[in-house]
Amino acid sequence: MVGAYARAQRRKRIATAVAGLVLILGAIVLYLILKPHQEVDVGGKYPVLVQCTVCGYEDVVRVAPGTPFPITCPKCRERSCRKVWVCRVCGEHFIPHATGVELVCPACGSSSVGTAETSPDELAEEPTADQNVP
Repeated sequence: MVGAYARAQRRKRIATAVAGLVLILGAIVLYLILKPHQEVDVGGKYPVLVQCTVCGYEDVVRVAPGTPFPITCPKCRERSCRKVWVCRVCGEHFIPHATGVELVCPACGSSSVGTAETSPDELAEEPTADQNVP
């Protein structure tokens, strides 16, 4: 009688261990299926919002730091994609037409403007709970 009881307990422990392994493997598979796809950062490239002045194509492209603009448009193959600038007051997106002049927003006239690109330093920074996130 004692031998039968010990065998039953051993089978129970083995079944519990197998069930635990199945649950762990199932969780790993579920994680791999549901995790969001992340683009691999190749060569330190970062996203920049650009607009083509020839065909009007507008999209976010990944460029290396120090890339000279204008860049080649993926749609029309002309070297006419320029950085899109954003007014920090009204939110207007625009491409500046003059160079070497103080830039102002065409919608509100504010000089508080900047490129809509995200620098590599900003991509590396993760906002913490105590920072204000816009």
